[in-house]
Amino acid sequence: MRRLGISDDELAKLISANAQVDAAIDQFMRDVLVPAWKNHPDTPVDSGDYAASVKIVKKARRGKGAVAATDFKSVWIEFGTGEPGPTKAYGIAEKVARKFGGTLDSGVDLKGKSE
Repeated sequence: MRRLGISDDELAKLISANAQVDAAIDQFMRDVLVPAWKNHPDTPVDSGDYAASVKIVKKARRGKGAVAATDFKSVWIEFGTGEPGPTKAYGIAEKVARKFGGTLDSGVDLKGKSE
């Protein structure tokens, strides 16, 4: 963006302070990420508790928000219970993040790249 007279850092600051950007991120989380996670083929549907717990846990602010599974079993479903535990690691959150170009640790930006 230097050719337009603004640095990448300055542009990032302007974007993160914009309420429209936060609204777009909230919409993306609500309309794209949450359904992709709930409907992922590995999402267990036995009781429905896990899928029902996937929601926006932090509305976007300054360009960042968060989606998570809040069911107490979600950590076991994501990372497994270890040997000789009966639950293998499904890594659903990681798979959904990767689908959109991110990772579980880094997140996903609206361009589909890791933060």
